[in-house]
Amino acid sequence: MNGMNGQEEHAGIDNERDADNAVLGVTMWNWLNDEHRAFVVRARRQHRLTFQETRRLAEVARDFELWGEAGLIAWWDERCSRAGLSGPELKRHLLAGLEDWVGGLTRRATRYSEGIPAKPENRISKPIVTRDTDKKLWGMCPVASEKTVCCNLRTIDAVENCVFGCSYCTVQTFYTDRIVFDRNLAAKLREI
Repeated sequence: MNGMNGQEEHAGIDNERDADNAVLGVTMWNWLNDEHRAFVVRARRQHRLTFQETRRLAEVARDFELWGEAGLIAWWDERCSRAGLSGPELKRHLLAGLEDWVGGLTRRATRYSEGIPAKPENRISKPIVTRDTDKKLWGMCPVASEKTVCCNLRTIDAVENCVFGCSYCTVQTFYTDRIVFDRNLAAKLREI
């Protein structure tokens, strides 16, 4: 027990679980399969990954699931054992290698000959609801401001949230766990 009494050890586990939940609650956690979930938690704890590093690892794991790429966990574990490094140096080595691997995958030609990919296993279905809103349908790009360089494109804001759950999308973190359409959508579209 490393010199801790039972209460201290239990408190440490609770704090670790709380930290896991805080970090993983805003990543691709909900979309990962169980094997990748366990891997991300293990890597976070073992290598003391920061929030951003944990988020990135979860994104890569999810991308690999969607791309049909295998071997992330085996690659990570083999790289750990062969590196001859420890602590922060090992973490930097792992994360840099991971980015190199992902970069190589994203630069390669897309293979469409394998057909349409299967629907992801852990896709979370969100309820679709309609409600009356006073929101304008025709808007500006949400990045537009005097302090940003922006495309200044107009948007049609027909829905809150999205059914796709793309791993790169940050918009989904702004909304609740449901898809909301304006009840008067057809009328508002005719006004544009």
